[in-house]
Formats: sequence, C-alpha cells, structure tokens
Amino acid sequence: MPKQDIISTLVGFYDKDEVVEAKQTLFRSVNEFDPKVSDSPRLKTRSKAPNKRRLDCEDVMGLLVFLDKRQLMDNLPKFYAADLNRVPRIAPTEVDSVRLVKTVGNLREQLCTLTAQFQELTGVHDRCQDGWQLECDDDRPHPGSCCVNRQTHNY
Repeated sequence: MPKQDIISTLVGFYDKDEVVEAKQTLFRSVNEFDPKVSDSPRLKTRSKAPNKRRLDCEDVMGLLVFLDKRQLMDNLPKFYAADLNRVPRIAPTEVDSVRLVKTVGNLREQLCTLTAQFQELTGVHDRCQDGWQLECDDDRPHPGSCCVNRQTHNY
C-alpha cells in the first residue's frame, strides 16, 4: 500500500492525541537505541495547525522509512494493540485496488514497449490520437494488417 494511502488512513482513523502519543513513544524508543542512531530524524513538536495530525503521521512514517532503510526495525520494541477496535481495517478490496493499479501501470509499460517494437518491425510511421495509423513501406499485403498498396488505414 502506498505511503500516502497509509497516512490518509491514519489521519482519518486516529484522533490528534492518539497520533501525538504514538509519535512520542516511537521517537522515544529510537532515542533509547544502543548504540545511538546519530542521523535519525528528530522529534518535531507541531503547532496547532489544521493539518497537524497529517504532519505528525508523516513524521511517524518518515521515521519508520528511515529505520527500514537502515535495517533497524528489529531494534524497536514490539508494540501491540491494547484494543483491536482502535486498529484501522483495510478492506481486501482496497489492497486489491492498489495491486490492480500497479498491474495496469505495468501492462501499459509493456504495451508501449511492444507497440514500439511492432512499429519498428512493420514500418509504422505515425500514431494518431483516435487510433493507430499504419503506413506500409511496400506494395504487398501484410498478414494481419489492412495495409495494401501503400494505403494508410486507421484502426
């Protein structure tokens, strides 16, 4: 799940006091690492801005990303939910949607690559917005295409 989606879920689920308490607890835990992590993000006390909760959640995610990149997540104490009703649920359909978006993006990249290769192999010279415009390089018909006698066909 993308980081911004996680942050939006946290901001929409937890109240400001819960976010501040979690943020302080996490930063305190990192400050207790032995040996100390000198270049870790510092705890920022946010003012009472309208987007304070989002900024605090971004700080938490930033620290977690930092720890993950440096393979320090195992140094954190184990945290558990005291009340499972206070854990946001992510519906399987939301996870599937994220996976679907990534898959469609990958398919688009593959289609672009295949299209470029196809154009190179078949002599396609132009692509219009409404469809494919094929221009043949010779007078013979091409199997699987509509190009005949150097005519241009739109698909």
